[in-house]
Amino acid sequence: MARRVLDTNILINHWRRTFKGKVSRQISEQQATECARRLIREERTNAILSPIYVEYLCGPQNKREVRNARAYLEEFHVLDEGRVLPQDWAESVRLAGRISRDGIPRQMGDCLIRAICIRLNLDVNTADNQFPRR
Repeated sequence: MARRVLDTNILINHWRRTFKGKVSRQISEQQATECARRLIREERTNAILSPIYVEYLCGPQNKREVRNARAYLEEFHVLDEGRVLPQDWAESVRLAGRISRDGIPRQMGDCLIRAICIRLNLDVNTADNQFPRR
């Protein structure tokens, strides 16, 4: 698939659009899997990174939501295979230290995601206007 990763907000926004108005007990693991597959088809990529996986998994508020989140995430390929290298941390520190023109604070997870993308030569599909640039 494409050399582009989907940011956490893309995953979350798609989930919310798909299941708008439904409570967690109304959503099955199979529906979560189908939701992920639909997003993968629409975006033409199944790629995420380990910080994106962890960020997404931080959202569930009960056991059913955790099971559904895991079923959803299972459809994606974690390109960095959970390997965050010292150079990724160093690059994320560099990115974190850059002040944007609007002065809005950077997010640690976004800086780490960008750093891994730089190392792996990947683009990020994000809905976040504040996502760090190279």
